[in-house]
Amino acid sequence: MSFWASENKIAIGQTKVAIPSENGLSYTAGQKIDITIPREIQFFQPKESYLSLDVKLALPTGRPATRLSLDEYIGGQVLIKDIRVYTQGGTLLEEIQGYNTAVSVMYDYDSNENIRNKRAMTEGTTTATSFYRGTEGTSESDNVNHVNTPYYIGVGNELQDTAFDNDDYKSAKLLLPLHTGIFQNDKIFPNSMGLRLEIVLEQNNVVFRQLDSVNRLNRLTLNPKFHSLNGSTSPDDWTSGSDAKSFYVARDNHNIGVDNFPFVVGEAIKFVSETNASVGFNNASNMIIEQIEVDGTADDNKGLIKVTLNASYTNNGGTISASTATPWFLYSAVFDNGSGTQTYNPSFTVSNVELIVQKLDMPDGYKQQMNKMMQEGGSMVYDFLSYQNYRQTILASDTVANINLPLNFSRAKSILCVPTDSTVRDAASVISCSGAYIYSTETNNVTNNNTRGSLVGIWDNLQNYQFNYNNRLQPSRKISCAKISSKDSIDQQPLVELEKALVQSGINPRSFRAFQRNAVIGRALALQDGVYDCRGKSFSLQVEYNGATPQFPKLWNNYVFHLRRLNINANGISVDL
Repeated sequence: MSFWASENKIAIGQTKVAIPSENGLSYTAGQKIDITIPREIQFFQPKESYLSLDVKLALPTGRPATRLSLDEYIGGQVLIKDIRVYTQGGTLLEEIQGYNTAVSVMYDYDSNENIRNKRAMTEGTTTATSFYRGTEGTSESDNVNHVNTPYYIGVGNELQDTAFDNDDYKSAKLLLPLHTGIFQNDKIFPNSMGLRLEIVLEQNNVVFRQLDSVNRLNRLTLNPKFHSLNGSTSPDDWTSGSDAKSFYVARDNHNIGVDNFPFVVGEAIKFVSETNASVGFNNASNMIIEQIEVDGTADDNKGLIKVTLNASYTNNGGTISASTATPWFLYSAVFDNGSGTQTYNPSFTVSNVELIVQKLDMPDGYKQQMNKMMQEGGSMVYDFLSYQNYRQTILASDTVANINLPLNFSRAKSILCVPTDSTVRDAASVISCSGAYIYSTETNNVTNNNTRGSLVGIWDNLQNYQFNYNNRLQPSRKISCAKISSKDSIDQQPLVELEKALVQSGINPRSFRAFQRNAVIGRALALQDGVYDCRGKSFSLQVEYNGATPQFPKLWNNYVFHLRRLNINANGISVDL
């Protein structure tokens, strides 16, 4: 009869509880957010808990306008630099440095169209849209949607003559899952000791992105194309030495209406030739847009976008050709202060921060039985998959480097190593991609610069790598990355190794489309449900740039994924690594 007996089950009530932050109503770059989950919430479902916040972007005072957003791939997650989880008594349970870099790996490689669309709805990411699609053979961009965006107000197809300013930026309501070991665990968390979260916000020079459709150094041919000064079926050039106060934009790249046009009134612009993308056209000063409209009579009544400037400008450079064989494109010059210097310091404000917790209400009998067992000397064990970051820097001149990893985990699963660009850059350099790493030589894009600054990994001419642990080389042969580093081909072995490491890290490797623009070296220390004991063993990563010269200094973020165990008893809590 016992075979047919049902298992013991208990009824569990579930409620959503909003816990506000403790130390302020609003926060800016570099500040810390504290949130406490009181012990009165005895049980909660961590994976169903979210960080709710409002974020509003702001342009720098006295500088030309442009449309800015947070990182298109991880959205609001880019705002979180570091995160720590303590008990209310002060016991450190988790500490993750470089949290947003880790999330960029998770979101770049665990990705498909449905997942990206869901993140766009809740986390402030952006996705590709047919509303502004490239017609010049460029690769698809996730950072061109300036109509359906949570960060600023879109415009209609009517004439625009009011300058874009901070009033056009709106508060974006974001709902962020926390990608820590505890908060991504699907097991009920016993909160008998209470939890305290410390979240450190990122700096301004990391979080902002500009539309790819106005950027000179990334997917240039996705930008609006110069049509002519006269807007006729016989388009004329803007010849050197001549003056003009307005010009027309071609319908290429779906520039068919004011609402499609990526530039705004008050934005500084310049022209650049497709054949000389590295040098912007040098007008006497930046041209400022005063008015944007559709001229329905232009091009034999087919209609063209007409851009009117705030003054008449003299072309003191080469002729801006209307020929489709040698096209010229508009780009945003808001970072140039007029003397060629890059200066631009936007900011963000985070407010209304709450942790939405999925509280579980256990029956009184269950809680009484558990408390009795604890008082009689029993203990509760809670396992979760966490990760810790070991950082090390190398110089651009280091063509061979040995990166030491002082690991001391008894149940390690994998290592993900992300070599980020550690060049000190201001916000203007990051947003404009000035001097950034070129991750691809895809010719239709003309330029393929890293738009994400120090957030993602760069290959930078890496030739091969090899791990060394327990006094053995792993794998036994060096893994070549030379083809990936050449930017026009692919090496199979590093991606196979990365796929195994991602699986062991709890990351489902659904997509490898980011393998060029986000370099990650992975090593699985065990397979399936296995673990590896790192205690008492030496660990290092050996990288070689021999035969090629790296361009950038690097900060290696080495995330070691491992199982942690919380031992909870009547006397307190301890953590086993």
